[in-house]
Amino acid sequence: LVSLASPAKRPVSTIAVAGVLDLRSQNFSQIIPLKGQWQFFWNQLLDPHLAFSEKGKMADLPGKWTDQKLNGKKYPSFGYATYKLRILLPQRTDPLRIEIPEVYSAYILFINGKTASSNGRVSTRPAGFEPHWERKFVDIASAVDTLDLTLQIANFVHSKGGISKPLLIGK
Repeated sequence: LVSLASPAKRPVSTIAVAGVLDLRSQNFSQIIPLKGQWQFFWNQLLDPHLAFSEKGKMADLPGKWTDQKLNGKKYPSFGYATYKLRILLPQRTDPLRIEIPEVYSAYILFINGKTASSNGRVSTRPAGFEPHWERKFVDIASAVDTLDLTLQIANFVHSKGGISKPLLIGK
């Protein structure tokens, strides 16, 4: 597999607003980081089939949850959360690929309600949790025009929690 972050393809600047990233005007000649405002649900692992009926707090990704505040206090490093983002895509004939960086420290990524990628074992408690760090890739078929991403992350071992690098999308 070839990394999306090759030197020949520099990232395009697009930003998600209020949990939606509109890429319908993009031709994907460059890699696009999935950054901006994702919806955030602290200490909740939302069902990916129901996630988009819920409204969460906005959190900037990439960004560790340990850098954010709730009622004036930073979130603890240990815990779990769900992030979600809707991506609007143009009509196209080329498939796309999403690159998922290392996450602090286990995750499941659902795309349109289906498990697309995972690392380790996500859990609501340390006993069922298993950390794992590995960059992964997910292919997106050309017929898809909307991606509903639900990213569940759990951390019970690292001093940081969340995700510090953006997911990337490109050809």
